[in-house]
Amino acid sequence: MTPAVLLALRFSAGGDVYCQFTETRVLWPFSQTDLRYVPFRLGQGRGIFRVKATGPGFRLYGELAHELYIGNLYACSTILEGLAASDPGFLDLEALSGSGRAVQRDYLRWASLEYQSRYLGLAVGRRVLNWSTTFFWTPLNIFTPQNNLSPVPEDVPFSDCAFAALRPPGPVSLEFAYSPSSDSWRAGARALCYLPGVDLVLEAGYDRGDSLAGAGLSANLLDGTLRAEACFYRRAEPRYVIGYDRMFPGSIYILAEYYHNSRADPAGYGLYSFYKKDYAGVLVSRTYDLVWNFALYGLACASDGSFMAMPLIKRAFGRGFEARVGAYYFYGKDTEVSSDSSGSPLITKGDYFGDLWPGVFVGVGYGF
Repeated sequence: MTPAVLLALRFSAGGDVYCQFTETRVLWPFSQTDLRYVPFRLGQGRGIFRVKATGPGFRLYGELAHELYIGNLYACSTILEGLAASDPGFLDLEALSGSGRAVQRDYLRWASLEYQSRYLGLAVGRRVLNWSTTFFWTPLNIFTPQNNLSPVPEDVPFSDCAFAALRPPGPVSLEFAYSPSSDSWRAGARALCYLPGVDLVLEAGYDRGDSLAGAGLSANLLDGTLRAEACFYRRAEPRYVIGYDRMFPGSIYILAEYYHNSRADPAGYGLYSFYKKDYAGVLVSRTYDLVWNFALYGLACASDGSFMAMPLIKRAFGRGFEARVGAYYFYGKDTEVSSDSSGSPLITKGDYFGDLWPGVFVGVGYGF
């Protein structure tokens, strides 16, 4: 890199920290015939340091994170995904009995080199690659599927990938991406067409052993946006999402989505037996004076009638501080254990939002 290029670079740095405590209960199997609700208390903290360097057409961006988890139950391995592999005793039942354990890790969240020009975009490294137009469910987003129900800010996955975008004059642009992984790989290509009032997406890809094709739509409708996605797999059944969101007077935002997961196995067998076929989601949010935000998330499994509701209140303070408090409420039939004619245990799976107890969480964050 020449001295002239180095002198043209602009550097900036920042970060944020976030701490949260969660209290709830989960249904835990002590044996094949003994299921009991046990406390799940989790304290979590995250600190992120960001650095960015920009130049003519180039951007270098990185995020280094430190996470700390303290709790008395690590049954919810999805919250701490990846830590169990590095800690063989991580899910031992001994964690239920006493004061708990602490786990911490340092990792690189984001490290990418990007180039942007009028007709070309290139990027390589670890980054968020969002290929979806919907909110709660994102069938077309095969690289970094979102978890928008998480109460932790910026709790989104990242992908190690190479990305290229071609933007010739006109309404059509092309994007290509490739992401390697230890077990398989992902690749995709999509065409985006921007028309007055309507955005269309056509996508084809390969996701961990299965090829796919899909389409997405984003259209202006009644002062809001109609969003829809459909994803078709070669070896599995398709998935569909349709939704609508609108900003109303008084800073009231409403979003609703419906998801049909044809890949689910209604017989309760196979890879997708955990999932049900039909879901509905809603978000209602109101902002006051750019300081207070009141939100209600609702998610229902239309296949079995269970649902989850999460009210959330956020308060922004000066100098980058933010506080939040919220609650979880779950409704659904729990998993049950009975005996067959021979006396062997017979497990009856509960509803999608069963096996969980109402809980609360509080958190505070600071950005700099």
